[in-house]
Amino acid sequence: MSSLVEQLERVEREMPRILKTGMQRFPVLMQGFIGQQMNFSPRQSESLVAPSRSKQLAINSGALYRSFGQNGKGGIFTVDVTANAATVRYGTALQYARIHEEGGFIATKGKMHKYFWAMYYKTGSPYYKSLALAVIKNGGVRIPKRPFLEPAQVQFEAKGLPVLMNDIMKELSRVFNG
Repeated sequence: MSSLVEQLERVEREMPRILKTGMQRFPVLMQGFIGQQMNFSPRQSESLVAPSRSKQLAINSGALYRSFGQNGKGGIFTVDVTANAATVRYGTALQYARIHEEGGFIATKGKMHKYFWAMYYKTGSPYYKSLALAVIKNGGVRIPKRPFLEPAQVQFEAKGLPVLMNDIMKELSRVFNG
């Protein structure tokens, strides 16, 4: 019986390390699921249509996508571990992420249309002209809801969580039998 007790005590001692190590894969998996919700095809400003009718968030600079990676600029990722649980805080601090996720209206502060006109004169793209005119007419721009995080969370729960749990269980078994 003491052998079983010793094994259980070893698992209990190792549990925080096992959980913390296992959860380090979380941002890698989540970023993959987030990327599945985004449109990565390169688009030229000449081919853009304003307002966009796409259901997916188009990648421009890639900063939002990269912020969800491990140590991504603007990213939020912490793991707090107790003896038998891990709490993960994950997201991005980039201000525009929420408006893309939930949709909404961005009111002009008086300069927005000037930016779009400048981009129109620089590129000749009718996209920027449409945006400038829409800002003047509407007092800002309406951003449609293009969720990327919520669907990624659903996918993670279905496909990513079993992967993490399997890894953690393998390590627990190794410690228990080791």
